[in-house]
Amino acid sequence: MKVKRSVRKQTIQGWDLSLNHAGVVEFVGDEMSRYWFITNDKKAAKHDAKNSFLITVPDGCPKDMVPYYRLNWWRGFIPKFLMDTHPDLVAIEDYAFNAKGRVISIGELGSIARLGVLDAGCKLRLHDPTTIKLFAARNGAADKSMMERAVDERWGVDFDSVNVPMRKSRAVSEDLADAYALTKFLSTELKLRQGSMLVRDLGPEDIRCFNRVTKANPINLLDREFLQWKTDDEI
Repeated sequence: MKVKRSVRKQTIQGWDLSLNHAGVVEFVGDEMSRYWFITNDKKAAKHDAKNSFLITVPDGCPKDMVPYYRLNWWRGFIPKFLMDTHPDLVAIEDYAFNAKGRVISIGELGSIARLGVLDAGCKLRLHDPTTIKLFAARNGAADKSMMERAVDERWGVDFDSVNVPMRKSRAVSEDLADAYALTKFLSTELKLRQGSMLVRDLGPEDIRCFNRVTKANPINLLDREFLQWKTDDEI
């Protein structure tokens, strides 16, 4: 009699990061299990204290030092968060090379996040922003509000309740929607790699996302290894 072996479902996370706020969504297998958001907005953090972390800086901090205190906060937060949640894989949106604004701070935080994931022994997957937008919203130029609507329409996931009532800002729910799309894309990739789903089972627009190559990533996703530290014997 052949004994059927159970396969452990992997824990995966998608991180949508910025210096002042971020969203993290976790799947176990193919199902969302938890989410968190990180914010410098005390009112937003208080509104959903169970699922939030507040970025803090010392009172009276000089304005030109605020970004460095926030980076330092992230430097301490990321290793502890990974130790507490111990994901197997983490997906992070790669840099948008035509981005405007505080691109240097984004790069500094991106380095802290990438090294934190690798140092925790997790596998890392970087996705270019256009591919994630094509996957979720079918539009490579989709803005955050379009991504939020697409996540709700495609997968029935609405994070609206995390927003502070009577406020116009949807920063929290938009970050979480982006993080959800990242996690969903990684979950789909794992199913394709494990053979529980075939590429031909996907629609043409999803197939395009997995076949897509760019100058930065000339190899399609399914032929690309996950990033992870390797031992001397493996190199």
